[in-house]
Amino acid sequence: MSFIFYDTETTGTNSAFDQILQFAAITTDADLNEVNRFEIRSRLLPYIVPSPRALQVTGLTIDDLLDEGHHSHYEMVCEIRRTLGRHCPAMFVGYNSLRFDEEFLRQAFYQCLHPPYLTNTGGSRRADALHLIRAAAILHPDAIKPAVSDKGGASFKLDRLAPANGFNHFNAHDALADVEALIHLCRIVRDRCPELWARFQKFGSKAAVESFLRREEAFLLLEFHPVSTGRYVVTPIGSNNANVAYCYDLTELWLSGWLRRPMLASLPIRRRLTSNARFTMASGPTRTPASARSAGWNRSASPPPPSG
Repeated sequence: MSFIFYDTETTGTNSAFDQILQFAAITTDADLNEVNRFEIRSRLLPYIVPSPRALQVTGLTIDDLLDEGHHSHYEMVCEIRRTLGRHCPAMFVGYNSLRFDEEFLRQAFYQCLHPPYLTNTGGSRRADALHLIRAAAILHPDAIKPAVSDKGGASFKLDRLAPANGFNHFNAHDALADVEALIHLCRIVRDRCPELWARFQKFGSKAAVESFLRREEAFLLLEFHPVSTGRYVVTPIGSNNANVAYCYDLTELWLSGWLRRPMLASLPIRRRLTSNARFTMASGPTRTPASARSAGWNRSASPPPPSG
């Protein structure tokens, strides 16, 4: 399956009240060799008030937003739909895309009377490379070097992470440059963590997630939150609909060295999993309890800050 790596630059963070200003995508083959690239910009809609913070981040001015040389918003969205549709089915990959870019893309399609679910229908899949990179930093710490935040901790912001891993990201927050940085990081993970890369592709399918949950008695779960990553050993206990599964948290029992299956009634901690949401799974506990404790496995752990 081919990949479509994409990114958006917008007037703000609320998909219901902001708009896409720039969209870029690079299509690759299964080996991440570039096949096609696409970039387009839109004029500001008359009823949208851009966020000053968004303008500061992107470096755009009001004159840029009103440039008559850019497409109208409707023209831009129609062209995005036509261009992406020519390369489907594909696996859509963004960076923080499940929480941000995909929401804007679906809203734009809906507003312009297009079917909104292009990224996960018609045989296409969707995945968020931010989760891939954060998983690599935890499971394969020698593969990806986290950037350093202003406070000295680990940072996974693309404009910092890409330069820390060898990409010349001089034009950060340009949609096309951000897509190039994204592909660079994915190639690193593919080359250095092939098993994780394969799992990332597999779990882009909701059906694969559901099959995994039915098959595995216990597995490692990483849940990604804005400022932390939860790390758990869990066992599935059931589901109440097609999209939600529930698991018991066995982390403390596993860390204590007790690997036998306990009585479920004695385990009050439950995890709620939504198919194709913000988590990564791996079959079976592959670390010993002692090595896991030294790596920081607990209910609210975050990756340690990078050294140097």
